Amino acid sequence: MLLTLSLLPAPALFARLQSCQTLALEPDSPLLTELEPLLETGSISKLRMPPCTESAPKTTTKVSCACPGPANNQPRKMASITTFPAKLLAEQFTLMDAELFQNVVPYQCHSSIRIQQNKEVNAQLPPTVLAVIIHYHHVAHCVTTTCLGDPSMKAEDRARVVEHWIKVAKECLALRNYCSVHTILCALQSHPVRQLKTTWGEVSRKSARKFQRLCTQDKKVNRDVPMKMAICRLPAREKNPQRTQMRQRLQKKGAVPFLGTFIMYLDRLDIAMKDFVDGKNNMLKMTKEIKVLQEMQRLQVAAGQYTLLRDAEFALWFQSMERLSDTKR
Repeated sequence: MLLTLSLLPAPALFARLQSCQTLALEPDSPLLTELEPLLETGSISKLRMPPCTESAPKTTTKVSCACPGPANNQPRKMASITTFPAKLLAEQFTLMDAELFQNVVPYQCHSSIRIQQNKEVNAQLPPTVLAVIIHYHHVAHCVTTTCLGDPSMKAEDRARVVEHWIKVAKECLALRNYCSVHTILCALQSHPVRQLKTTWGEVSRKSARKFQRLCTQDKKVNRDVPMKMAICRLPAREKNPQRTQMRQRLQKKGAVPFLGTFIMYLDRLDIAMKDFVDGKNNMLKMTKEIKVLQEMQRLQVAAGQYTLLRDAEFALWFQSMERLSDTKR
């Protein structure tokens, strides 16, 4: 099963928004402030997986990866994903996600919507947007391959790998890397992994509850953040000094959102509102679009606040790993 970054079809908006050359950054991003309460622990429900038989597809083709690191002198035997600490994996994914998100040109997200509407090939997507999508697939394939790729693995061994990825997702959440959190959780909920009833039966109750809680938080963030963007107004001068300090403190922390959230919100906005009203440009719609792009710019600044170090060993492992063929998922 091929996981995809949703780019829903919508009319072309690229041309008229390209004239907005530079979007001024406004102080005190309300979105960064609103993200914090969304991550509070919610109710924990019992994790249920649909009954199905255990399967273990074999690995086939090798995939190239945009992950930075040397490509030569590959190790003789690929190490297990569990040999890398969860915190280290989260840090490495965060570095990759932050770099890719900072490189995205905000108004080009509209170009990707137009291309998807016209069903053009992926090669014609804006390079920076395409790079994010490719990396999304690489991480998702990494999750599914490590869970399914070794035919000699027993159910309890697969369960330990699943538990490890749950730990990685939790560490990504601690780093405010919502992109990797969403990617890992989507991969764990994909049909090839979800169908492993015996494996999920071996997952500890603690990890199962943690997984359920992470899924709930991820859905809430991706559902509520667009709503926050829709209702937020241009920030006025804050009268509460403590709230001002909190916003400034949050903006100094690193954060990487899931790019698909912005693209899907722009698409829904385009569907809900017409480009022209009474023969004139719909200024309300354009204002909302510009606010979304401004939020992206603010978060791009936040994505540059990380002070993490790259791990050459993991970079080599991630670049050299084999992935499952799509036909055997």
